[in-house]
Amino acid sequence: MSNKKELTIIMSCYNQALYIEKAVDSVLMQETNFNWELIITDDHSTKDNSIEIINKLQAENSQKIKILLSEHNGGYLENVLRAKNITKTKYFCLLDADDYWIDKHYLQKAFDFLESHKDFTIYSTNVKCLYEDNNEETYIKTHIKSTNFDINNFLNNNIIIPQTTGSFFRNIIFANGIPKQMLNSKNSISKYSFEGDFARYLMHLKYGKAHFENYNSGVYRILSNGIWNKRTKFEQNLLMAQFMYDFNKYFDYNYDKFFTQKMLEYYNQGLESITNKNEELNCSKEIYKIFENIYNYLRKIKNKPKKLNFKYSIILKLYNALKQKLIKKNII
Repeated sequence: MSNKKELTIIMSCYNQALYIEKAVDSVLMQETNFNWELIITDDHSTKDNSIEIINKLQAENSQKIKILLSEHNGGYLENVLRAKNITKTKYFCLLDADDYWIDKHYLQKAFDFLESHKDFTIYSTNVKCLYEDNNEETYIKTHIKSTNFDINNFLNNNIIIPQTTGSFFRNIIFANGIPKQMLNSKNSISKYSFEGDFARYLMHLKYGKAHFENYNSGVYRILSNGIWNKRTKFEQNLLMAQFMYDFNKYFDYNYDKFFTQKMLEYYNQGLESITNKNEELNCSKEIYKIFENIYNYLRKIKNKPKKLNFKYSIILKLYNALKQKLIKKNII
């Protein structure tokens, strides 16, 4: 086996003392014929003994584990980008500190596939979802055993987007540094667009194809205080609308009609959750900025999609109501 490292595994941690040892153990159990490195990047954990555990794990496996500590809490994207910025190996993948792998051959399978399929940038699998009550279910519910995707599948809404635990990438983006649009998003409302599974998948789909194997390689914990699950439907839909806005730019507006339509769909779904009184009209300053950003963008579209049936008077009423509410709370 060559001493050259072929793979970087990035593990983001923020107060995950309860889970991180299991996550790291699932990495160490991997059987491979190539070398890899695990970078544990901690986002200034202060509520538990995560740092103590991370230091212990690194001391016990100094040849395999590198740690990055932060003096402040910068959020998920900033924390992961610190590791991606020094990831120069041929391949990379992410395993969050509260998740873990159950297939000891997962990394080898992914490596072998991408080694023999040069036009592919993604190897992915299914995973199990583990809830806090210990109930389990499969993340992607499909009878497809194995398949491939390209950007046209995405544009035709015929694609499977896997979860982080089951995603393995050819390092064709970060080997050359962090893309400017992604780097600039750290301190803006766009930071959420580049945080998750969807973003990594689409970023790499721009440069090659994706392969999917329908078996469970790992376990994804669904925690009530997770970044996504703690948000309301209104917030989730507005964040997805912003995602489509940002990725329209990432793809150089080559698929403007598609991304604009998707932006509209998510925006409408977010508004419906409010107008149907399923949720209180309430959100953070950042979500308000997204509401405003997408609203202003859609108003300026000259060639509007056929489904752009906005009743602007209703939207404006919601917009002003939300604005006044946040002003009263001294949020804006």
